[in-house]
Amino acid sequence: MDSTEPDQLDGVTDAEIVDEAAAAGPSGGDPGSRVSVGLVFSAGGAAAEAWHAGVVGALHRVTGWDARTAELILGTSAGAITGLCLRAGIP
Repeated sequence: MDSTEPDQLDGVTDAEIVDEAAAAGPSGGDPGSRVSVGLVFSAGGAAAEAWHAGVVGALHRVTGWDARTAELILGTSAGAITGLCLRAGIP
């Protein structure tokens, strides 16, 4: 069994990946090079909604990115409700 920590893959931690992405920032004014972000939320009832809220909150705390600005938001079942609330601006 691999002893790699859950927040680490191939010797790179989640925090290092997030820091690198945040430092890179937006890709500039050329629409062909612009970074597009889409969110996909899963089904899973109230537990999934709570998990989605935690992930979106963590993304905001760590990177300052507002998930409401995603170009595309998709979801199934509870994820669709989460996406609807996010797009509607409901915290």
